[in-house]
Amino acid sequence: ILILYRIMEWYTNGVTNAIVECRQKMALFIVYVKDSSDASQKTTQSWQNEQVLEVLSNNLYVALEIIKDSTEFQQFSELFPVLVVPSIFCISPTGQQLSVGSGLVDSVHLCNILHQGFQVSFFLSFFLHLR
Repeated sequence: ILILYRIMEWYTNGVTNAIVECRQKMALFIVYVKDSSDASQKTTQSWQNEQVLEVLSNNLYVALEIIKDSTEFQQFSELFPVLVVPSIFCISPTGQQLSVGSGLVDSVHLCNILHQGFQVSFFLSFFLHLR
């Protein structure tokens, strides 16, 4: 019996490169801001949920995990203020904030945030190509 185990894959080349890659690929930019709190630890576990990984596997995205107060956090929060940690941002390739989750996010809520982000991003991309 072969058991395949999927894990969340995070982009590791920084905020600027992630934004460039999202624009080039017309991919959804997903940013997860966390700290060492219990809420962040539980939200981090949600990213490993099979339903969450299924939503991600069927869509084009670049996901960046950022630690509060890091250099990447400072860069990101200049563009998108982070009021609560943990937070999850879904951002279009053109830089529009599409959906957000903040505080403790379970896997069901995370799936909803991601679905909303992917749906709105798809429609924005579709209409941009019609112009």
